Amino acid sequence: MEYLREYRTYFHIAQSWGIHESTVCRMVQKTENTLIKETDCHLPGMKQLHGSEELSLTVVVMDATEQAIEKPQKTTSLLLRKKKHHSLKAQIVIAWQWAQIICCDCEKGSIHDFKLLKKSRVHFRQGQLCLADAGYQGIHKRHQRSLTPHKKPRGGEFTASRNRRISS
Repeated sequence: MEYLREYRTYFHIAQSWGIHESTVCRMVQKTENTLIKETDCHLPGMKQLHGSEELSLTVVVMDATEQAIEKPQKTTSLLLRKKKHHSLKAQIVIAWQWAQIICCDCEKGSIHDFKLLKKSRVHFRQGQLCLADAGYQGIHKRHQRSLTPHKKPRGGEFTASRNRRISS
């Protein structure tokens, strides 16, 4: 569980518990296989967004993050040029009522949040409210009931009260 929660190396876990690295490897593989077979550990999937009326979601929260990874052995397609590291971009969609992850999607390298949304083909029902961060500017063209923070208009005044309500 230390490997799954903290992503520690086999070497460090073996040193902490006084066992061999190969033993840690076997235990991690056994645990992962058990979790994969367990039905309680599966995500509901995008079908939950379009489920039946009684299970309808009214508010959906969406965000994406970039995670640094080790350099791939054979390819350099994941290289993020500005920060000089390899990365994966991960997007999650959460049901706000239940605080449950509905679906997630990953993409190689640095990619814009909105572009990842288009690639993942996540579509929302007409009545669902979608809350997203500033990386999803323009989502209102695809889904009418979506809220993203507003930027300061050029040459105008900015009031942060709407942005505070969205983030809270």
